[in-house]
Amino acid sequence: MTTTATTKKTTLGDHPDCSWGPPLALDWEYENVLEGDVEEYEAGRAVRRLPRHMVQSAVSRRSYLKNVCGFSDDEVIAATKDAQAAKSKRNTTKALDKVHGLEVALSSVGRKFKRAVSKKSKDKKERDDHFVKQFTSSCHIK
Repeated sequence: MTTTATTKKTTLGDHPDCSWGPPLALDWEYENVLEGDVEEYEAGRAVRRLPRHMVQSAVSRRSYLKNVCGFSDDEVIAATKDAQAAKSKRNTTKALDKVHGLEVALSSVGRKFKRAVSKKSKDKKERDDHFVKQFTSSCHIK
């Protein structure tokens, strides 16, 4: 059985989970395509790395983006700001999500209260109309 592997370029990312500095991302463009037998590939590939071994510091990411990928300081700073803004929005959403259940419950109580009040006012209107009808019929007012 054969397999195809591509080598992707690295570019500035926008992922908000980057704790500090510019995030990295894979570009849509690929550099080369390798085709070969699956068994050969599995026999020759390196041992799978642990996630902690794949983490790069903000300094090394910034240096890589500027020196290897050719991004300017302004582009790296802009990407860092964009990622931090996205992270801030995500944290706001997480905080608001905690009160969402309370908001739904209060909204439900509000609707039930409005229905109860409007039913009472409808019942009162019906009683008033009935009283007026009886009064006008007993007084022979038309």
